[in-house]
Amino acid sequence: MKVSITKHSSRKDGGRGPRSRGHLAEAILKAAGGAFARCGFEATSMRDIAQSCGCTAPTLYAYFKGKADILAALVRGMDEALAGPFARPFPAGLTFGQKLELLLHDLLAFAERWREPIGLFVDFKTGFVAPVEGVRHILEKKYKQDPVTRLFAEWIRRHATREDLGGRDPEMAAFLLKGIAQAVFGQWMSQGGKGRLVDKAPFIRDVFLHGVGGRR
Repeated sequence: MKVSITKHSSRKDGGRGPRSRGHLAEAILKAAGGAFARCGFEATSMRDIAQSCGCTAPTLYAYFKGKADILAALVRGMDEALAGPFARPFPAGLTFGQKLELLLHDLLAFAERWREPIGLFVDFKTGFVAPVEGVRHILEKKYKQDPVTRLFAEWIRRHATREDLGGRDPEMAAFLLKGIAQAVFGQWMSQGGKGRLVDKAPFIRDVFLHGVGGRR
């Protein structure tokens, strides 16, 4: 995930160039997402996050004003990264199934790399995390809009024919595809993230296109 941030502090960055600043920002967000998922938003301190990503608390404050600022940046960054695979161009001549497998591979690679922050949002949706009121609206808006289903539906409309979907509505197809992918991700997480999640892309494609008892 490429992270774009602007330092709010007037402190000098010790000679870091834009690229290394971006790498540190990403490390901070990943560390914060993991800490929030493990300990909860309220129980995690800025010092905890700094220790997790191997920097000092003053360095952390040079990039973010506080935990709410980090969480907001995490949500924005993950939304941007999530949208990337859906905008990917494909070589000419690929079938819908082949395009779908490539899309799923990219999405699962993203989920595997950012599994702890994604787990945080999933936990929030089921009520296990209670962020401060100042950031609650960020996550509530995210889930109310359901960006994953929307992105799937838009992608299906662009790449699938009516025959590819068996005449079914793209919006319903998007709900089904999202549900299958989430179930696979949830099982993988419950098993401690063992194995390569991206290897599940063909399975998700086949279940979506042919059903549980369909072609293998």
